[in-house]
Parts: sequence; structure tokens; C-alpha cells
Amino acid sequence: MVGAPAEAEDLWASYAAIADGVALTKELVSEPANIIYPESFVERCQHLQALGIEIDVLDDKEMAKLGMGALLGVAQGSVRPARMLVMKWDGTGGKQEKPVVFVGKGVTFDTGGISIKPAAAWKT
Repeated sequence: MVGAPAEAEDLWASYAAIADGVALTKELVSEPANIIYPESFVERCQHLQALGIEIDVLDDKEMAKLGMGALLGVAQGSVRPARMLVMKWDGTGGKQEKPVVFVGKGVTFDTGGISIKPAAAWKT
């Protein structure tokens, strides 16, 4: 690409977007629970709207109406209120009728896990 700076510039834009996305993801999953919690997670993702991503945020009342009891049950382990962040993006401009869907979840507080279980509980 040394002899084709315009093409290199076009390629860089798409690769830079991927690198920015990877960096944001690493930041969000690496932060401790006192920095990333439901409200701060939602806040950190707001800038994605400028890229064309639709963002909807559900609070605990909306999640209860939708029957999200399991998620709300886990959220009771935190002093912070639950939030569900829904992001939508149509990169086809409406041309693709059937969406491709990715579903992920995250818990933004330390649930303790194996560290609170006695060693005897793991004997077989």
C-alpha cells in the first residue's frame, strides 16, 4: 500500500474501527465492579449512538414486566439497580430482512464464585 495512499487510508478506517471496538470491549470486561456497574456500563456505551447503534435501556421495573426474574435475582446481590442494555444496529440499511442476532450477558459485580465455597464442597 506504500504506492497507494488513498487505498491505505480507506483500509485503515475499517481496521481502526475494529481496533476501537476491541479496545472498548477489553476496557469494559477488565474494569473492577466499583468502576463498571449497570449504570456506568450504560453510560460508557452511549457514545455508540453516534455510530448508528440504537440503544435502549431497561430498568428493573421493565425487566420485571418482561419476566427477567433470573437476571433480577442475580442483581439483588448488588446495592446498585439492575439495567439491561439493548443495542441494535442494521449495517444493511434495511436490505436484509432476517437479522443476525448476537446475545450476550454480563454481570457487573463480583458474585464471589469459587472463592466463597469451602474446599470440601469440591471433593468427589
